[in-house]
Amino acid sequence: MEMHPIDREELRRAIALVATREIGPWPEELLTMADVERIFPDSRTRQHTSDAGPAALQGIRSLRDTLAAVLLDPHAPDAAARLDGLVAEYAVTPRVPALGEPVTYRSSRTGLVGHVAGRVIGASIAAYSTGEVRYLHECEADGCITPFLDTSPRHNRAYCSDRCSTKMRVRRHRQA
Repeated sequence: MEMHPIDREELRRAIALVATREIGPWPEELLTMADVERIFPDSRTRQHTSDAGPAALQGIRSLRDTLAAVLLDPHAPDAAARLDGLVAEYAVTPRVPALGEPVTYRSSRTGLVGHVAGRVIGASIAAYSTGEVRYLHECEADGCITPFLDTSPRHNRAYCSDRCSTKMRVRRHRQA
């Protein structure tokens, strides 16, 4: 079973959010509301970010860090329980818009954190239920661990971007 294209796009946004966390030498990348809008570029997000403050940004970071543990280790024994915990913590519920359309998820929390939580948790639920989460990988390039969704036909992509792929190809060529 394959994810609906809308769900897959939301999953890409969830992965982009996860990729903003501080890891080793890489600094925190979710610093302003503009960073949130870059990941979720739509009018509803802009409405929420206009009146959101530092607490909302910290709330999104907290959501991101828990979501990272779920998405980056989907085979962990407690991954499904962690996802259920996020659903409960953010009071996420499904909404069925119409026959043949994808289920959307909403959080009963108000404001920016609730808006983002409904989207990324809903996408994560869809990825787990379809098995799509197994195609979420971390880049294998030296010094890069950016998560990405492998949508290649054989699901054998190793790098997050053409830049990392080229960097590794040049490195192998120079070592030969």
